[in-house]
Amino acid sequence: MSVFVAYGDVGSARHALARVTRTLRTAQRRVEIHPMLWRFNQLDDPRWQELALRDATRSHLVVLAMSEANACCARTDAWLRTLISHLPGGLQISVLVVIGGTETWSMTLKAPEQPIAAAIPLPSAAPREVFGSVASASPLPAYAA
Repeated sequence: MSVFVAYGDVGSARHALARVTRTLRTAQRRVEIHPMLWRFNQLDDPRWQELALRDATRSHLVVLAMSEANACCARTDAWLRTLISHLPGGLQISVLVVIGGTETWSMTLKAPEQPIAAAIPLPSAAPREVFGSVASASPLPAYAA
């Protein structure tokens, strides 16, 4: 299972991968995880952005591993909008947002029927509003590390 992990710091990435492993184990799925690790600052770097988008669209799961300090910012939102615009029509991608050790959200992003306008401002409220074209979002229960 290929897992695209965007992270702000190594500790957040490790915690998020452990979360994915525990979730799969709880669901009694024995799957080998192949992580593709990307630092948040690489996602908007023109030298890396296209490769990161390609990795994300080819993955089975996208994980955003954030600490409380680097929780959802405008750059992350812009990258998610770009990711959605790169999804082939009708394709959905599962996203797990792990914030610190206390909050985890899952959502499904789906390519829109028509392109998303890049300049639409979004409110900075709950994750289901921040990320734009979210088909569903739900918090996951916290597990002990």
